[in-house]
Amino acid sequence: MRALRPLPPADEQELLGRAAALAGLSLGALVERLRVRVEQGAERNKGWAGQLVEAALGGDAGPLPLPDLRALGVEIKTISVHPDGRPCGGTAVCHATVPEARRGAWEQSIVRRKLARVLWMPLEGGLRPLLERRLGNAMLWSPSAREELLLRADWEELMEWLITGEAGAIASSLGRFLHLRSRTGRAAGDAAAYSFYLRPAFTGRLLRGHYR
Repeated sequence: MRALRPLPPADEQELLGRAAALAGLSLGALVERLRVRVEQGAERNKGWAGQLVEAALGGDAGPLPLPDLRALGVEIKTISVHPDGRPCGGTAVCHATVPEARRGAWEQSIVRRKLARVLWMPLEGGLRPLLERRLGNAMLWSPSAREELLLRADWEELMEWLITGEAGAIASSLGRFLHLRSRTGRAAGDAAAYSFYLRPAFTGRLLRGHYR
């Protein structure tokens, strides 16, 4: 996405200031501010809104398996929500890879790296045209010790399924808070056919009381 992308924020305080300045803006207003050309069919790309917000906040990681703000170690997650703040669906974390699973530990995993520090940016969901949807109040979050244990348990279970070559048999019910979702255009038995997602039951707890 080509945009008038600002430099990455120097610290979390500056990041929060930028995020606060976006609250209440529609995606259409953000498009005008960043002078982004909206390609036909962009509204059908689930990641487009997130890329727009990342650009506005100075995200500099691009497609690398790193947090969006590399120097701060902060991932930016745009999450569609209902008027009462409940997430509209799951939240993508990163792609799954068997090589990572075979290397080993949760502590070095991409999932943990992405979720160690997250700026959650709520976005109006529903049936309104994408460019009319407004951004909400952001929240910086790091998992508590208990939350990390829950995520780790799900990650280890799901990675075991990938390593054993039974990826095609993964059911949507696996993983209490973190689960795997298939990607289109990939063979069902290929680990690269899956991405990690956070379930609404997990993100809903985090956002409760923060969205206005």
